[in-house]
Formats: sequence, structure tokens, C-alpha cells
Amino acid sequence: MSDSQRPEDSDSHGAASVPPPPVPPAPPVPPAPPIPPAPAAPTEVMPAFAPVQQPVQQPAPQAAPPQPAPQPARDKKTTHADPKPAGARRRRGRGWLIGGGVTVVALAVLGVGGWFAYNWLLDTRFSPATAAEAYYDKITSGDVDGALAQWDPSEADEPAIAATGGAFELARAGGAEIEMDAPDTYGHRSSIEGTLTVDGLEYRQNISMRYSEHEWLIFPKWQVDEIESSYTADAIATEYLQHLVDGEATAALAMLSSEPEGSLVLINDDVYQAAEARPESFEITDSDTEGDAGRVWTSYTMGGKQYEADFAFTSEVEVEDGYGVWVLDSAPIERVVLWNVANVATVNGVDVDLSSASCESCDARSLIDAATTYASGALALPGTYAFAAPESTGAITYGDDQVLTVAPGETKAEPSRYDADWVTEWYGYGDDATVAALQGVVSFDARLGDEARQQAVDAVWKQIDLCMESDQFEPANCPNTLEYRDPGYYAVSDIVRSWSEKPDVHYDEASGSVVVSGGVMKVDYTWRFYEEDDWEPDSDSVYAPFGYSDIYLNVTADDDGKVSVDLGQL
Repeated sequence: MSDSQRPEDSDSHGAASVPPPPVPPAPPVPPAPPIPPAPAAPTEVMPAFAPVQQPVQQPAPQAAPPQPAPQPARDKKTTHADPKPAGARRRRGRGWLIGGGVTVVALAVLGVGGWFAYNWLLDTRFSPATAAEAYYDKITSGDVDGALAQWDPSEADEPAIAATGGAFELARAGGAEIEMDAPDTYGHRSSIEGTLTVDGLEYRQNISMRYSEHEWLIFPKWQVDEIESSYTADAIATEYLQHLVDGEATAALAMLSSEPEGSLVLINDDVYQAAEARPESFEITDSDTEGDAGRVWTSYTMGGKQYEADFAFTSEVEVEDGYGVWVLDSAPIERVVLWNVANVATVNGVDVDLSSASCESCDARSLIDAATTYASGALALPGTYAFAAPESTGAITYGDDQVLTVAPGETKAEPSRYDADWVTEWYGYGDDATVAALQGVVSFDARLGDEARQQAVDAVWKQIDLCMESDQFEPANCPNTLEYRDPGYYAVSDIVRSWSEKPDVHYDEASGSVVVSGGVMKVDYTWRFYEEDDWEPDSDSVYAPFGYSDIYLNVTADDDGKVSVDLGQL
């Protein structure tokens, strides 16, 4: 039979009838009793599934509405829709549920992992300890300038920070190490305790960190805000002496709590570094740092000799274990007298201007006062200072170059311009204390050369000889000297002067003068009481023809070499 509609499938009106869809199987029922055969009738063919239509007459289950039955494969030729079965939709809902759960778990894992990663970065890459370590890595590698570019102690900082800067200066040569404890962080601030060791000296560091003004997204950028340091007095003495060894004059002076009185013309790094000799090595020999005062004893070598030097310290608070904020009050530094040095152009080969340290009234008395009372002077660190003598012009000479050696108890200028003979000439007697004080004086007095000196002495003798030719009681050209007094009660005539003992006439370097002293003048003459008497020859002696004190005749010379002597005292 073909797939076309069969006659049996039509109703009484001839309309086509579609077989009802099968219903879910009903519960089994007991078999019906056999039916007796019916009377003979026209033959009618029944569908094969007719016996099951009786259960179809029963009401369908209320659990679910009837669903279209799947059609045989042949029915697909006539159907236009193929809805998915309900079981497939149920399987798709479970997949979404499983996928959503996996997503939630993955997000949770990522969140927890991100949280741990964030905290790990905060504790490592972006922690205050890491920033502090990066800072001190520059110090310990000798890149002090790189570190100070991030944090530089200023003048307004506490002495502790200035001393830390000194430790950093020592670290330039290398050999520095840092050990730090775990940071104590609170908000945007953090503090770290550490110990900086430089050449065996320990500096306790209290490092304050803070957030930078610039942050990278949610990660903070830490930077050094302040460093407080505590240290031993030995460390400060070591810093000072190391500055001397390195030729750092200004850095050494800056360590003192107060600047000593005196000119700073010799506190010059270029001059000090060019010194032929300065401290070469040193050692700490002893120290006493109990309470709020400290003292450190040291020794250093310079020019093959060893010298002793001590340091004095104070602290604002009592110090128990030697570590504190020590302030340096005194250290090896001397005060020297720079006298007539205005024309000096170089010291240790370095151009200088010493006019501010030169004398104003450069007489011998002022010089002795300055040398013995230290009323004025220039500060000088241990070492040698070579002063170049000003260039001689015409009849004027300034002598040879002078080398000043500054050392405890042995400060001396060579060659010395003021020796025992100079003191004796000035004082009239020797004085060892004055001589010793003058040995450290640097001075380049304008002095006459040998030829000019002789010219000055010859000029004085020429004037004396002219006066000695006078036949008057008072020579016209020497109103103050070579006088022969009129006796008054007898007449005197034919006066002739001569020398029984010639006076001493010489040039004095100390005063830049020609000095006239001594001598015994013989006077030959004739005399009578009355006019009618004959003239009688006689003679007399004058034992102080120039007075009882030496006469100093000032000598000057111009650039052309012309020498002049002030003869007004003769």
C-alpha cells in the first residue's frame, strides 16, 4: 500500500482523518475474555494498531500535556520544523550551571592570587626596605653623589645628620657596609634601624622613609626623608683626620662646632691638596667619652715625623655606651701670623689673595705684639705652605721664598726673617720667648738690595762729613747732632771737628732704616778770656755726638731704584 490516504481513514462525510498520536503506554490491564464470532459481514481491513485504540479512550495523564510524537524518517520529507527534544534543553542548562561555577572559582582564584601578588610586590619591589636598600647600595658602592642627589643633608639639619654626611664622605673610598632591621611602617611613614660600617667604624642609622609625591598607580614610591645617626667620638676624630689626609681643608673646618677666630685665606682645598707635606696616616691611641664630654687622643705621620694631636667633644645628653650625637669642639688646627704678605701671589703654586690677612701698620712693635699675643692671625691645618716671594723691582727686594710648616709645637717659617739678632737690635737685648714666637711669622718686607743699602749708608756718611766740616758750635746742616756747646765764660774760635772714635752707621733690615749710634768726637779750638789776651789752643771730646739713643733714619726707594734717606734727625 502506498503512503496516500486510505479509504478507511475517512470519516462518514468523506473528510480525511489523521490518526491520533500515540499516548504513553498505560498500565497493563488483564486480558479481555474472548469475544464470540460475529455474524458474517462484508470484509473490512483494520489498521494493524487498532487493538490499542481502546486505551486511547481513557483520559490522558495530567502530568504533562501531550507532545508531538517523533515521526518516522519518511515523515521528514513533509515536515518543516525539527524542534529539539526537551532532554537536550535540560542538558544545556546543566552546562551553563557548571560553566558559571567554574568562572566563579576562577575569579576567586584570580582575586586571591592578585591579593597575594599585590602584597608580595608591596613587601618586595615597592617596600620601604627596598627603597632604603637601593639608597644605601649607592653609598656602599662609593656612589655618594648619586645617593645625595636623592637626599642631601642641608645646613638646617641636626648635627647628627651632618655627621652622617661625614660618614658618607668616608664611604667614597669604598669599604662601607649596611645592615638594616625590618621596617616599622605606619601609613605613609616608615622607620628603619640600621648600622653603617665604614672602615671598621660603626654609625647607627635611624632612617625615616615617606611616600614620594609621585606614585605609580596603586603602588607607593618610598624615598629617604631623614637620617639620624649616633656614633662614637672616635668616628668623628677619624672623619676629621681623613679629611686632612685627603686634602679636604674646608670639610675638616666645617666639622667644628664653631669656627675659630682668624683669617681663612689658607683654608683652601686647592692650596692644601698641593701641599708638599700633610698628614699621611693616623691612628686613634686612646679615648674617654663618659657622660656629656669626651676626649680622643690620636697620632699622625707627616713628612716622616710623628705628631700627637687630641680632640675635645661635648654632647647635649649623657652618653652611656659611647654612641651619641657628639659635637667636635677642638681639633688639630693652628693660628699663624701672616705679616707683610699683601704682594704674595701664590701659595703652594695656587693663586691667592692675601691682602686681607696682611698687616696695616707694619712696624716692628706691632709685629712683636701680634706674634706674642696672637691678637690676629690666619687659620692653618697641619701641613706645609710655600709662599712665593714678590718679584723684586729696582732697588727693592723681598727676599727668598718662605715655607711655613704647621705642626703641633713646631710651627716655623724658613728662612726666618726675624732671628735673635733682629730681636736684639729691636729690644736691645735678647728674649728667647719673643724669638720663638717670631719663628712662625711669614712676612715679605720691602727691603733694600745690597747695593741700595750701601747707597743709603753712603748718603748718611756724606751728610755727617759735611757737618763735621762746620766751625760753628751747631753745624748748619746737622742742627740736632755734632754740637759743641759754647762754654759761655770765655771765647772760643777756630773749631775743628774730628773723630777720636767713629760712630756706627749701618742699614737695619728690621726697621728699613740707617742707624747711627756711638762715636767720640774730638774738638780742637782756640780760646781766650779777654780781647787783649792771646788765643790759646786746646781740645775737648764729645762722647755722645748723636745723643744717648740710636738714631733711625728712614730709607725709601722708588721703582727706578733711586734711594732716599730722611736726614731730618741729624
